[in-house]
Amino acid sequence: MLTEGLAAAGDPVVSYDGQRVFFVGKASAGGDWQIYQEELAGGHPQMLTSMPGGAMSPILLPNGNLVFASPVPKIGGLITASR
Repeated sequence: MLTEGLAAAGDPVVSYDGQRVFFVGKASAGGDWQIYQEELAGGHPQMLTSMPGGAMSPILLPNGNLVFASPVPKIGGLITASR
């Protein structure tokens, strides 16, 4: 089980070499979404981000860099653009 110990998880992205998966997860039900990584051969989820307001939508670029969006919009909240 890839998400052992997490309250919730989703949005998986498998690395190009097929060795790792990146995904969003919550350590607790009330916590922020963060980006995690886990080796597909076995192991435990490793938290990669600890962004205030959370992180979401991981994308793995061809050069191996990970890109994500932050903060995570709250349910029922308004999304506003900065000027």
